[in-house]
Parts: sequence; structure tokens; C-alpha cells
Amino acid sequence: MEEEMSEAINDNPTKLVGATKRKPSRIKRWAKGSKRNLIRNKFRYLTMIAGFFLFVAPFGLFTRAVDFVSGVSLPADVHTICYRVPLAWLTGGGPYLVESLAASVFAIGIVAIALFFGPLWCGWMCPVGALSEGISRAIPIPERFRLNIRSTRVTAGLRYGFFFGFVVLAALIGYQMITYQFGNVTCRYCASYLMQIGSDMLFGTGPGINILHAGIFLTLFAWLIVGGIFTSGGRGWCLFLCPLGAISGIAHHFGSLAGAYRMNFDEERCRDCKKCTAKCPMWAIGEDHKIERSLCIGCRECSKACVGKAYAYGRGNDKQK
Repeated sequence: MEEEMSEAINDNPTKLVGATKRKPSRIKRWAKGSKRNLIRNKFRYLTMIAGFFLFVAPFGLFTRAVDFVSGVSLPADVHTICYRVPLAWLTGGGPYLVESLAASVFAIGIVAIALFFGPLWCGWMCPVGALSEGISRAIPIPERFRLNIRSTRVTAGLRYGFFFGFVVLAALIGYQMITYQFGNVTCRYCASYLMQIGSDMLFGTGPGINILHAGIFLTLFAWLIVGGIFTSGGRGWCLFLCPLGAISGIAHHFGSLAGAYRMNFDEERCRDCKKCTAKCPMWAIGEDHKIERSLCIGCRECSKACVGKAYAYGRGNDKQK
């Protein structure tokens, strides 16, 4: 009898009572985690979608509203609110494609909000960052194949090193020390412009494929492939190549020093689960769980993932030194 039972078990071991269940596949674990994350952060992702309709043509609801108020008739696309082109006007030169009121309201408003409430534009509404982050989350490749710098000091140093280079380049163009050619600097390597072209092609409202050139493909590679798919969190472009994001980070740093709203960390609640560092798309949380203000975009992914509820958005109760 015992021999018959032993043979039956060997023939079909899955019939064993209490046998160990197989672990779900990587894809199933990713799908389950993604669904949980979507539900947990649904309001953030909805505002990201809203950002596309507010600022990207053919919708451009924000720029259309500003056009209506100011009485101008410039196209409701990314050029109307572009904050990069005016940097070429430091001493003159540069095309007049920007509606000054719209661009001023847009850029100054974003920096002011970052100063008092954190870089909420970057974390909650920017369509450029939203798309790269979304693509990164949608493609379940192992994290070991993705770029991730653990040191917040190194990340911040790289970010503001690139930003300094951008400012120097704009100054050289402004003082006509290097030749200005519209499209070569301000548009050819701009992710916002590339998103506009993609939207035009999708909705049939622009020149479409006729405007494609090498610069666009290089930008696509840097923005969505390297900075999106192969960067942990999918915010590589935001981290290293977006000047408005860098300026917002500086504003948030000084605002937080003055007691403005920011993400606060309570060390007493921390259970050292490391979920905060894994979920932060901007690598703003160090190994000691402290927040680097110049990198944080206020997305609250850390607070949603934290087991001990050690992270909270507010002011005046930041216990980190």
C-alpha cells in the first residue's frame, strides 16, 4: 500500500496535499503591482492626463484661455508658452513665436508654485514627464537593467551641472558668440516639441512626418528610450535635461528652508522597508530615507507606498535635519 502511494506521488506530485504553490510569474506580479499603484495614485495620474489636454495642441486649453483673455491669435501649442526660446533673447535674436503673457504666466506660475507648494507641475501635470514615466511603468523590464543613481548628491550634481551648461549655451546664443539657428537648439532637442509633433501626427493637425529629422530621433532616444524605459522611475529627461524642472527644484529647496509646503519624513515611523527609495521616480530619497529637496517633485509616491506612513505632505513638521 505504501509503495502504491509513493508511486502515485512520484507520478503526479501536484496532488500532494499542502504542496508548495508556484510563485506567480514576473509579468503577473508586475500586473498586480501596477493595478494596485494605479488605484492608489489615481488622482495624480488623472491630473497627468489633464496636463496633455491643457497644454498640447490640438487641445491646448490653457493657451486658448490665455489667448482669449489677451486677445491674440497665436497657435495654442507648446511654442505659445515656450520658456526656452526667450533665453535666446538675452541680447537679441530669436523668432517671435512666443506669446509673452502666456509664457510669463506659465513659467513664473510654475516656479512660484514650486517655491510655496513644491514642484507640483513636474510631479502632477507635466505631459513630458508623465509620458516617459508611464512608458517606464508600462514596460516590465528588470530593475537591474535600468539606470539608478543611489546617491542624491551625485544625482543633484549631475542635474545642475547640465542646467549650468544649458544656461551657458543660451548666453552664448544671446550674445551671438555662436550662431543661432531656430530649431537647432530650442526645438530640435526639445521633448515638449517632440510631443507636439507626435500629437500633430496623431490628430492630423500639423506637418507630420515631413518635419522629422535627426535631432528629433536623438531626442526621442534620450527622452523615452534611455530616460524612460531604461531609467528607474522613467524620469531621466526630467532629472538631467529639463531646465524648468531644475529651476523648480531650486525654488523648492529655498521654499522648504523657509517653511513652505514639502514632503516631510518622520524617522520614528520608518520601518526601513525601502519602498520609498524604490518608488521615488526622481531618486530624491537617499539610503538614509532623507529627501533631497532640489530633486523632489512632490508626487507623493513615497507616502503612498510607505508601510509606516513616515512620509507626509505639509509644512512646519519636518523632522529630518
